[in-house]
Amino acid sequence: MACLAVLAGCSGAPVGDHTQTQLRTYALPMHAVNHDDANHTVRVSIHAHGDARSDENVTLAPGERQRVTTLTSTNADAGTTYRIEARLDDERVARNVTVTEAVAQRGTTATLVVTDSGGLRLAVAASP
Repeated sequence: MACLAVLAGCSGAPVGDHTQTQLRTYALPMHAVNHDDANHTVRVSIHAHGDARSDENVTLAPGERQRVTTLTSTNADAGTTYRIEARLDDERVARNVTVTEAVAQRGTTATLVVTDSGGLRLAVAASP
């Protein structure tokens, strides 16, 4: 009888005592901000693993800050790499940003900046 109990899965552990592995999600917020004194529309494209995740126009009034998206990953160590491309008139910036647990813990953010001269840059920095 004892052999049948072991074969049936009764090895002494309570039934239903199964531990599920939950994936943690690590996040990096992305914003756009306009430091110029004119309205600007920026085209923002985001890709990951070769797939388009987002492709939209972001219109900003002078001094306006707007959330664009949140880049996420469930891979703590290797992370998820996103290709961010932004266009403003004839100017273009592109950058790869990898979201990992360490990046998220530092409070890192990506900020697409329309400069006070109407230029464009993409800054990725941890919180001070």
